[in-house]
Amino acid sequence: MDDTMAEHEQILTLIQNHNMEGLKQLMEHHLTIAQKINLNILENK
Repeated sequence: MDDTMAEHEQILTLIQNHNMEGLKQLMEHHLTIAQKINLNILENK
């Protein structure tokens, strides 16, 4: 839960600083993790 809160704070800071490139990189990282999780689930069925 602490990781989630820290990530949300990081997202908020990036938005407040208008750091759209940083926000884009963070979102791409999260999407990559989600893809890996989904692939792992499918492979283990």
